[in-house]
Amino acid sequence: SNVVRLEIDREVDRYFIDKMIEYFDIEQNDIYITNGLIDFSFIFNMQETKKSLYYESFKPAVPLWLQKIEKKSFFEVLKSNDIFFIRPYHDFKLIIKFLEEAVLDKNVLSLKITLYRTNDDSKIIELLEKAAKNGKHVSVVIELKARFDEEKNVEWAKRLENAGCIVTYGFLDLKIHAKCMLVVRKEANKLVRYTHISTGNYNEKTALVYTDIDYLTKDELTGQEIINLFN
Repeated sequence: SNVVRLEIDREVDRYFIDKMIEYFDIEQNDIYITNGLIDFSFIFNMQETKKSLYYESFKPAVPLWLQKIEKKSFFEVLKSNDIFFIRPYHDFKLIIKFLEEAVLDKNVLSLKITLYRTNDDSKIIELLEKAAKNGKHVSVVIELKARFDEEKNVEWAKRLENAGCIVTYGFLDLKIHAKCMLVVRKEANKLVRYTHISTGNYNEKTALVYTDIDYLTKDELTGQEIINLFN
Protein backbone atom coordinates (compact mmCIF):
# COMPACT_ATOMS: atom_id res chain seq x y z
CA SER A 1 0.00 0.00 0.00
CA ASN A 2 1.05 3.63 -0.30
CA VAL A 3 3.19 5.21 2.39
CA VAL A 4 1.19 7.78 4.38
CA ARG A 5 3.71 8.74 7.06
CA LEU A 6 7.47 8.51 7.50
CA GLU A 7 9.01 8.73 10.97
CA ILE A 8 12.75 9.21 11.45
CA ASP A 9 14.26 9.04 14.92
CA ARG A 10 16.83 11.87 14.45
CA GLU A 11 17.72 14.83 12.28
CA VAL A 12 19.06 13.70 8.88
CA ASP A 13 20.70 15.24 5.84
CA ARG A 14 18.46 17.19 3.44
CA TYR A 15 19.67 15.02 0.55
CA PHE A 16 18.28 11.96 2.37
CA ILE A 17 14.90 13.68 2.95
CA ASP A 18 14.63 14.58 -0.73
CA LYS A 19 15.43 11.00 -1.72
CA MET A 20 12.73 9.69 0.65
CA ILE A 21 10.14 12.11 -0.81
CA GLU A 22 11.03 10.93 -4.31
CA TYR A 23 11.24 7.23 -3.46
CA PHE A 24 8.04 6.98 -1.37
CA ASP A 25 6.11 9.58 -3.38
CA ILE A 26 5.14 11.54 -0.25
CA GLU A 27 4.92 15.21 0.73
CA GLN A 28 7.34 17.07 2.97
CA ASN A 29 4.65 17.35 5.69
CA ASP A 30 4.28 13.55 5.73
CA ILE A 31 7.78 13.28 7.26
CA TYR A 32 8.18 13.49 11.06
CA ILE A 33 11.51 13.85 12.83
CA THR A 34 10.95 12.49 16.37
CA ASN A 35 14.43 13.13 17.86
CA GLY A 36 13.87 10.09 20.05
CA LEU A 37 12.88 6.46 20.12
CA ILE A 38 9.98 5.39 17.92
CA ASP A 39 7.42 3.31 19.84
CA PHE A 40 6.43 0.36 17.65
CA SER A 41 4.41 -1.38 20.39
CA PHE A 42 1.17 -0.36 18.61
CA ILE A 43 1.96 -3.03 16.01
CA PHE A 44 1.02 -5.76 18.53
CA ASN A 45 -2.54 -4.39 18.60
CA MET A 46 -3.02 -4.31 14.83
CA GLN A 47 -5.69 -6.72 13.63
CA GLU A 48 -7.09 -7.80 10.29
CA THR A 49 -10.37 -9.67 9.82
CA LYS A 50 -9.38 -11.18 6.47
CA LYS A 51 -7.76 -14.47 7.56
CA SER A 52 -6.16 -15.08 4.16
CA LEU A 53 -3.73 -12.22 4.90
CA TYR A 54 -2.28 -14.02 7.92
CA TYR A 55 0.60 -16.44 7.94
CA GLU A 56 -0.31 -19.92 9.08
CA SER A 57 -0.08 -19.94 12.88
CA PHE A 58 3.00 -21.56 14.41
CA LYS A 59 2.71 -23.90 17.37
CA PRO A 60 5.82 -24.21 19.58
CA ALA A 61 7.02 -27.76 20.24
CA VAL A 62 8.12 -29.81 23.23
CA PRO A 63 11.43 -31.56 22.36
CA LEU A 64 10.94 -35.27 21.65
CA TRP A 65 13.42 -36.38 24.32
CA LEU A 66 11.49 -34.34 26.91
CA GLN A 67 8.16 -35.81 25.82
CA LYS A 68 9.52 -39.29 26.61
CA ILE A 69 10.36 -38.32 30.18
CA GLU A 70 7.51 -35.86 30.71
CA LYS A 71 6.26 -37.65 33.81
CA LYS A 72 9.59 -36.97 35.52
CA SER A 73 10.13 -33.68 37.30
CA PHE A 74 12.54 -31.07 35.97
CA PHE A 75 14.64 -31.60 39.10
CA GLU A 76 15.04 -35.29 38.25
CA VAL A 77 16.01 -34.53 34.64
CA LEU A 78 18.51 -31.84 35.64
CA LYS A 79 20.36 -34.23 37.93
CA SER A 80 21.81 -35.92 34.83
CA ASN A 81 21.22 -33.46 31.96
CA ASP A 82 21.34 -29.75 31.28
CA ILE A 83 18.30 -28.50 29.32
CA PHE A 84 18.58 -26.19 26.33
CA PHE A 85 15.57 -24.65 24.56
CA ILE A 86 15.45 -22.45 21.46
CA ARG A 87 12.50 -20.08 21.25
CA PRO A 88 10.04 -19.59 19.72
CA TYR A 89 10.46 -23.11 18.30
CA HIS A 90 10.34 -24.69 21.75
CA ASP A 91 7.42 -23.92 24.01
CA PHE A 92 8.03 -21.20 26.65
CA LYS A 93 5.38 -22.91 28.79
CA LEU A 94 8.15 -25.38 29.70
CA ILE A 95 9.89 -22.60 31.64
CA ILE A 96 6.61 -21.72 33.36
CA LYS A 97 6.22 -25.44 34.17
CA PHE A 98 9.69 -25.47 35.76
CA LEU A 99 8.80 -22.44 37.91
CA GLU A 100 5.43 -23.96 38.83
CA GLU A 101 7.13 -27.16 39.92
CA ALA A 102 9.53 -25.14 42.09
CA VAL A 103 6.65 -23.19 43.67
CA LEU A 104 4.73 -26.37 44.58
CA ASP A 105 7.77 -28.37 45.75
CA LYS A 106 7.96 -28.42 49.56
CA ASN A 107 11.76 -28.90 49.39
CA VAL A 108 12.33 -25.64 47.49
CA LEU A 109 13.39 -22.98 49.99
CA SER A 110 13.93 -19.90 47.85
CA LEU A 111 13.47 -18.35 44.41
CA LYS A 112 15.39 -15.44 42.91
CA ILE A 113 14.52 -13.90 39.54
CA THR A 114 15.21 -10.84 37.40
CA LEU A 115 12.19 -9.29 35.70
CA TYR A 116 12.93 -6.98 32.81
CA ARG A 117 9.68 -7.21 30.86
CA THR A 118 6.59 -9.39 31.31
CA ASN A 119 3.04 -9.52 29.99
CA ASP A 120 -0.44 -8.68 31.30
CA ASP A 121 -2.04 -11.60 33.20
CA SER A 122 1.47 -12.95 33.73
CA LYS A 123 1.64 -16.54 34.99
CA ILE A 124 5.19 -15.78 36.20
CA ILE A 125 3.98 -12.98 38.51
CA GLU A 126 1.12 -15.16 39.74
CA LEU A 127 3.51 -18.02 40.60
CA LEU A 128 5.98 -15.73 42.40
CA GLU A 129 3.11 -14.38 44.53
CA LYS A 130 2.00 -17.93 45.29
CA ALA A 131 5.56 -18.94 46.28
CA ALA A 132 5.85 -16.05 48.76
CA LYS A 133 2.42 -16.83 50.23
CA ASN A 134 3.51 -20.48 50.59
CA GLY A 135 6.37 -19.33 52.84
CA LYS A 136 9.23 -19.51 50.33
CA HIS A 137 11.86 -16.78 50.27
CA VAL A 138 11.26 -14.90 46.99
CA SER A 139 13.60 -12.17 45.72
CA VAL A 140 12.81 -10.21 42.56
CA VAL A 141 15.04 -7.69 40.80
CA ILE A 142 12.87 -5.43 38.64
CA GLU A 143 14.26 -3.09 35.98
CA LEU A 144 12.29 0.15 36.03
CA LYS A 145 13.90 1.36 32.79
CA ALA A 146 12.40 -1.31 30.54
CA ARG A 147 11.50 0.86 27.56
CA PHE A 148 7.74 1.53 27.23
CA ASP A 149 7.04 -0.78 30.22
CA GLU A 150 8.22 1.48 33.05
CA GLU A 151 4.77 2.11 34.51
CA LYS A 152 3.74 -1.53 34.26
CA ASN A 153 6.91 -2.65 36.06
CA VAL A 154 6.16 -0.28 38.97
CA GLU A 155 2.73 -1.94 39.26
CA TRP A 156 4.31 -5.43 39.24
CA ALA A 157 6.74 -4.33 41.97
CA LYS A 158 3.90 -3.14 44.26
CA ARG A 159 1.92 -6.32 43.65
CA LEU A 160 4.91 -8.57 44.44
CA GLU A 161 5.79 -6.60 47.58
CA ASN A 162 2.19 -6.93 48.79
CA ALA A 163 2.47 -10.70 48.36
CA GLY A 164 5.59 -10.80 50.57
CA CYS A 165 8.34 -10.88 47.93
CA ILE A 166 11.56 -8.93 48.47
CA VAL A 167 11.74 -6.51 45.54
CA THR A 168 14.84 -4.55 44.57
CA TYR A 169 15.49 -2.26 41.61
CA GLY A 170 18.24 -1.64 39.11
CA PHE A 171 20.93 1.03 39.49
CA LEU A 172 20.29 4.59 38.33
CA ASP A 173 23.27 4.58 35.94
CA LEU A 174 22.97 0.99 34.68
CA LYS A 175 20.26 -1.05 33.02
CA ILE A 176 19.77 -4.58 34.38
CA HIS A 177 19.22 -6.59 31.23
CA ALA A 178 20.05 -10.03 32.65
CA LYS A 179 17.33 -12.67 32.52
CA CYS A 180 17.91 -15.39 35.06
CA MET A 181 16.24 -17.39 37.81
CA LEU A 182 17.71 -19.31 40.72
CA VAL A 183 15.89 -22.08 42.61
CA VAL A 184 17.45 -23.31 45.87
CA ARG A 185 16.27 -26.77 46.92
CA LYS A 186 17.05 -28.90 49.95
CA GLU A 187 18.16 -32.40 48.94
CA ALA A 188 19.58 -35.01 51.37
CA ASN A 189 20.44 -32.32 53.94
CA LYS A 190 22.32 -30.13 51.47
CA LEU A 191 21.34 -27.14 49.33
CA VAL A 192 21.27 -27.60 45.55
CA ARG A 193 21.00 -24.65 43.15
CA TYR A 194 19.02 -24.92 39.91
CA THR A 195 19.61 -22.10 37.45
CA HIS A 196 17.74 -20.75 34.44
CA ILE A 197 19.62 -18.30 32.19
CA SER A 198 17.96 -16.78 29.12
CA THR A 199 18.47 -14.19 26.42
CA GLY A 200 14.71 -13.55 26.42
CA ASN A 201 12.26 -11.92 28.81
CA TYR A 202 9.88 -13.76 31.13
CA ASN A 203 7.07 -12.72 28.81
CA GLU A 204 4.60 -15.29 27.53
CA LYS A 205 3.52 -13.18 24.54
CA THR A 206 6.88 -12.08 23.12
CA ALA A 207 8.15 -15.64 23.68
CA LEU A 208 5.93 -16.60 20.74
CA VAL A 209 7.65 -14.06 18.49
CA TYR A 210 11.27 -13.40 19.51
CA THR A 211 14.16 -15.77 18.89
CA ASP A 212 15.90 -16.59 22.19
CA ILE A 213 17.64 -19.34 24.11
CA ASP A 214 16.90 -20.90 27.50
CA TYR A 215 19.47 -22.80 29.53
CA LEU A 216 18.58 -24.83 32.64
CA THR A 217 21.28 -26.45 34.77
CA LYS A 218 22.21 -27.60 38.29
CA ASP A 219 25.91 -26.97 37.63
CA GLU A 220 27.45 -25.75 40.92
CA LEU A 221 29.75 -23.14 39.39
CA THR A 222 26.88 -21.62 37.37
CA GLY A 223 24.71 -21.56 40.50
CA GLN A 224 27.46 -19.77 42.42
CA GLU A 225 27.88 -17.20 39.65
CA ILE A 226 24.15 -16.42 39.70
CA ILE A 227 24.18 -16.17 43.53
CA ASN A 228 27.01 -13.63 43.18
CA LEU A 229 25.01 -11.73 40.58
CA PHE A 230 21.95 -11.45 42.85
CA ASN A 231 24.10 -10.53 45.85
